[in-house]
Amino acid sequence: MGAHGDDVPLCRRRSRSCSRSQSLVQSLFLLGPAAAAAAAAAPVASGNSKTNVNVLPILLSAAAATAIAEAAKEPQVDESSPLPPSYQWEPFKDWDCIGVKGALDWDALYFENEAKWSRGEDGFEVPSEAYEALRTNLTQMLAECPLGALYYLVLDTYRIFILAEEDREARMGAVQAIWKYLSVYPYFLISSSRWATWEALYYFSELHRPRDAELMDLLKCKDTRDSGGQDWPTLFNASIMWSNEHSEGKEPDEGLITDYSILMKEAAGTMWHDGGTKAQEDCPHGYIFFSGIQAMVSMLRITGDFELWARAIDFYLSEMPFYSIAASGWPTLRLFAMQSASLKTRRMPALGDFQGDVFRRGKMHPVLKRYRAYGDLLLRTPELAPFGRDAEGWALVDELVSLWPDQWVGLVRRQDFSKLRPIFHSTLEAVESVVMAMTRKTTRECGHSGITEETCLTRGCLWVPKDPKVPDDGVPSCRLPKPERKVIGVSFVWGENWAKLVGKFVFWMTQLNFHCILVAMGEACRKACEIAVSGLSQAASTVSCWDPFEGGLGDPQRGSILQRHAIIHVLLHLGLDVVAFDFDTFWFSDPRMRFEELAAETKADVMMTRHLDADCFNMGLLYIRASSRSAEWYSKYLEWLHLHPYEREQRGVNFLLGFTNQKVSFAPKDMPKLKVGVLDDENEFASSRGGWLGNWTKIRFFHWVNLAAEVMAWATIKRNHVTAFYQCALNFMTRDLMARRGPFSFPQILAEADPESLWGRTRKLLDELSVKVAPPRQV
Repeated sequence: MGAHGDDVPLCRRRSRSCSRSQSLVQSLFLLGPAAAAAAAAAPVASGNSKTNVNVLPILLSAAAATAIAEAAKEPQVDESSPLPPSYQWEPFKDWDCIGVKGALDWDALYFENEAKWSRGEDGFEVPSEAYEALRTNLTQMLAECPLGALYYLVLDTYRIFILAEEDREARMGAVQAIWKYLSVYPYFLISSSRWATWEALYYFSELHRPRDAELMDLLKCKDTRDSGGQDWPTLFNASIMWSNEHSEGKEPDEGLITDYSILMKEAAGTMWHDGGTKAQEDCPHGYIFFSGIQAMVSMLRITGDFELWARAIDFYLSEMPFYSIAASGWPTLRLFAMQSASLKTRRMPALGDFQGDVFRRGKMHPVLKRYRAYGDLLLRTPELAPFGRDAEGWALVDELVSLWPDQWVGLVRRQDFSKLRPIFHSTLEAVESVVMAMTRKTTRECGHSGITEETCLTRGCLWVPKDPKVPDDGVPSCRLPKPERKVIGVSFVWGENWAKLVGKFVFWMTQLNFHCILVAMGEACRKACEIAVSGLSQAASTVSCWDPFEGGLGDPQRGSILQRHAIIHVLLHLGLDVVAFDFDTFWFSDPRMRFEELAAETKADVMMTRHLDADCFNMGLLYIRASSRSAEWYSKYLEWLHLHPYEREQRGVNFLLGFTNQKVSFAPKDMPKLKVGVLDDENEFASSRGGWLGNWTKIRFFHWVNLAAEVMAWATIKRNHVTAFYQCALNFMTRDLMARRGPFSFPQILAEADPESLWGRTRKLLDELSVKVAPPRQV
């Protein structure tokens, strides 16, 4: 493949390895990571207001180069360096381009690539369709799928780089244009998309290695020892060993804690004691590798630190070309490729057996449920907020809240949503179905023929005597209590193991008269839900099934927690209160009236539960009252969560509601202030984490949260527990007892039962998770 890196400039810094320019980035890194956020926010003065983009003489036309310049939208610092990227992007943009067909069929090309990777092939060749589109329709490619266009630009650039071995101008133009375009977007945005851009850049990185051994040694910092306390040659070797070992797919206990990993950790602990000044001067390429390590660790663990490192890396990448980093031999591009792969559910042959410990366990590995993709959010902004995602649309939420269910249905049906896609209409149909169920008179019955007022009230029901002067409206005198507002439950289920419980969930929610939308993802769960609802008949069920992937967009077998957030967003913007809860839970009674009572007492907009042993909110149960403020808050929360797939939904809620001191990266600004209420997690809304106090007269809800100490086969244990409670609740003998004692009597039936009976054996499952005294809460 010929001349590698000798014919391209390696960097613009001049220290022991490179030239130091008098740019903002110099100041940023002299100040060190602690000042990164402040420095990144500072304005950049440039004497050159003209955007300069090199035209690739073979690869790109003049129009194509202009398209890249327009995508950057910012003047460059000088003729060779792009500005660092922006962190403000279009809300809910699908960077994966799911279902997009225009210049290319982006799904078809991606799945063609994915098929090669699944067969163990590298797959970094330019498809013929992309080859033609790059030369005839690049402007449209960049407009409809910018990161997909970047990926195919990278592949085609290296095709040119290899073929034009003796054409220095063509090679220079190719890599310079890619460098500028890479700098348009934050490096984490590129990592988080489905496009394997960093993986491709790592795959081709050997092409940039210099022939000159002296230059190679200089980039590796071979002769740089002990200045600033770092032994750079030893750290270089350790970085190679570290990245090699992580490509072997070892289990966590198979030797990942080694002498060189300890050495790297110690170096990272001392490298920034002076703001990183000496490290940058001695070995800038080693410095950016260690910055990447810090970024990756914080992204996967303590995300509040990630923004600092991400901004620093983006500034560094705008100052030091990616091909310089590749030429150095430091495994920085491999590190970025690993970070990219760690956010996805696919194997990358170029990275060996990286994440092999995850893939060997298939769908059972707990980390898999955390994967989120940009393309998972299939609803676009007009579909997430059909009345508008602005001050006017949010103000309308308060009007929608005040409507009775039949009024609400009438108003919504009068709207012209004809321009919205079929996925929105299927979503609205699911919502309407649940709201319509609230209007049925047949669901108001809370007694039996001949019931007295005293007996009715004893059952926890409402007694409304008939007025002989008013015609019978068909509504019984003994009635189920119903919420004053339109409150809808939302739960999420995915996976064949949980599909067996879906039918039981539908039957029990209907028996409780709890109106819910079940986000049933994947064919097994979706079919189970549809069969259960049709078995009850749509006129009787209080549950509707929703799966946005059913309509042909995206992977129909994929599950993503973003779907739960998407339907919550829709409901709030339609003026509907939400009770969102995990599927590994059990309701002992319809909770909606209780939530309204607590919200009225505390004036809370949001109510959540904690773990008994920890002072932080758990996303397993969330009640949120619809209002202009809560709709705006949730919309900004979801926008942030979608743009940053590495962030945890629970950490975000805790920080953005101001409940804990946990930090997140790139926190949204100007969030409306919501009042937060804390639910009783000792007995009423209990969980397995930390236990509960065992008072069966108070319990309404139980959540089988992962225990603080790891328990073998906990996933199976909790699924068996949930199954046992549904089987007990739906048993015909239980139904008979509840018919006599009332719709809220299930906890009392369990509490009073003989230990050897069905109810006693079921009760024992939660008794074993109870504690006599609440443990101290960890902060």
